[in-house]
Amino acid sequence: MSTLIVVDHPLLKRDLTLLRRRETTHGQFRQIVAEAAAILAYEALRDLAVEPIPIETPLEPTTGYRLAEEIVVVPILRAGLGMVDGFVRFVPEARIGHLGMQRDERTKQPVDYYSNIPGGIESARVFVVDPMLATGGSAVQAIHHLKAHGARRFTFVCLIAAPEGIRALQEAHPDVRIVTAVVDRGLDENASSGPDWATPATASSEPEDKANHACADHSLCGVVAPRACAGCGGAAIAGARPCAERVAFRCDRRGPGARQRLCAACGRPDVHAGAG
Repeated sequence: MSTLIVVDHPLLKRDLTLLRRRETTHGQFRQIVAEAAAILAYEALRDLAVEPIPIETPLEPTTGYRLAEEIVVVPILRAGLGMVDGFVRFVPEARIGHLGMQRDERTKQPVDYYSNIPGGIESARVFVVDPMLATGGSAVQAIHHLKAHGARRFTFVCLIAAPEGIRALQEAHPDVRIVTAVVDRGLDENASSGPDWATPATASSEPEDKANHACADHSLCGVVAPRACAGCGGAAIAGARPCAERVAFRCDRRGPGARQRLCAACGRPDVHAGAG
């Protein structure tokens, strides 16, 4: 059975409280995710191997240390992107992969729609990051995908984990270590773990039927679209697809302003601004 590490730290308790608070803004949310991810990264990186190297100090030669293994961080798109900075502030030499997941409408199972995995992953320490481990579907499929590319040593890092997601990941991949800030209560009938996030600016990369939103360079912003249209406040239509598939973001109203014209993450123009 894989190791489960729950990081008990007062700063994480504070950050999780702020993430869940209703008044937290989108900008504050993204900043807190990055800060909390750094604390988790510090713990997740604790067992890295080092090797001695000779160095010259101003006074005399001595022995120092460097990391003895390659580090690869793979965020599960979209939300996992917000956790990458927490790792690279400690290991700026880490290579970054990207893996996008979405739900297959026929099978209802997660499938990858985008993959950019660095070479040499076979010998690297791989850290898969996603803010929430809910049902575990995305995490299980992501690690299946990475193992098919030759990866062998994994740590899955998340801010919040549900018991169902932990169990699913441990059963499918007993060799994967799990690092989280908290284990929440079980999922509800909507497969949501509570208490919920304070804001929908970024949440889980678990496949869902909520609309995604992306910006003008055709890349995913790394932030889940607001559930309400910024133009008119209407609810997002279920079933919209990520920007890579060039599908418009629309809402359930049809009056003026019913189109989201600016990216909620960066303010750049929506590539689908002309869509109905």
